Order: sequence, then structure tokens, then C-alpha cells
Amino acid sequence: MENYIEEILSILRSNKPKKEIKELLSNYHKSYIAEILPFLDDAEKNKLFYILGKEELSEVLTYSEEIDEFFENVSAENVADIVELMDADDAVDALSEFNEEEREHILSLMEEEAREDVSLILSYEEDELGSIMTNNYICIFNTDTIKKAMRKLINQAQEKDNISTLIIIDEDEHFKGVIDLKDLICAHKDDTLSD
Repeated sequence: MENYIEEILSILRSNKPKKEIKELLSNYHKSYIAEILPFLDDAEKNKLFYILGKEELSEVLTYSEEIDEFFENVSAENVADIVELMDADDAVDALSEFNEEEREHILSLMEEEAREDVSLILSYEEDELGSIMTNNYICIFNTDTIKKAMRKLINQAQEKDNISTLIIIDEDEHFKGVIDLKDLICAHKDDTLSD
């Protein structure tokens, strides 16, 4: 077993206060924490859930191949809360671990916007391009100046993970192209994106 797995398990299994355990776990990448999931019993899974909270746990689970096992003893309401915090494509992956009836029930418990994003991707067959799409991108208009585009980037970046490539659309919301973040940063502030 990798050293960091033993370290994380030791931290989680300690009798330290919740706040201290959470702080110690914050020193490890979410993917490392995901690797301990197969080694946890139900009580330890509950402890991890309690310590990390739904938002951090949703990040950890995006790296896990054991999502269905982690969710075995979690209420559908909590599953819905965790899944709706994931990017839509990750939420689809998580929901694929459930049978159709369970998936529909979990979707019905999710907030409308998250449910719609996930349902859109689920509407595509597995071999269709739409089944692997994401809605986690920055979108700006081709008529925006560089200065305005940077402002939009900053406003949207807090909610988006993928900021290295920006999607450019026209006023009718038709795709016009992409621009790399580096190119945007290096451009003159009064230029338009169409330039």
C-alpha cells in the first residue's frame, strides 16, 4: 500500500477533533483521498462524509472508481446533494453506477439547473459525442473587447474549472471559435476578440 494511503487512513482513523482532521486531510490531493475509499468501513465512510462535507466529498468522488460502494448507505437526498455539486459530466459518471429507477429518483431530488445539465448529457447514447460533453467552460462574445472579455473571464472563473480555453460565440449564441487564455492575456485591451 502506498505511503500516503496509510497516512490518510491513519489521520482519518485518529481520535483528533474534526477540524484538525479536516486540516490534515487538506494537505492531500483529492485523488489521494479517493484512493482510501475501498479501505473504509461504513463508520469510516460516514466519518469522512461528516468531516469533508458534501462539497469536498463531491470533488473526492470524481476521482473514485468506488462511487457506488461509497453511496451504498447514503440517503438518496444526500446522494442528490453531492452529485449536483459535481460538474455535469462527472455527475453523469456517478449516476451511471445506479440502475435507471435509482438514477431517476436521484435526479428528481436535484436542483433544477443541475438536473437539466445532467439530463441533457444523459439524453445522448454512450457512443454519441454529446455523452462526453461538459458545460464547464467560459463563454464570451466575439464582439467583446479584450478588457470586457477579461472581466467576464474573472466573473465566470469562480464557477468553472476549465479556464485555459475560452469558447467564443456570436450574438445568436452560435459557436465562432476558441481562444487560449494566454492569447487573451497577451492581447491589447481595446482589441475585440474578432480581431
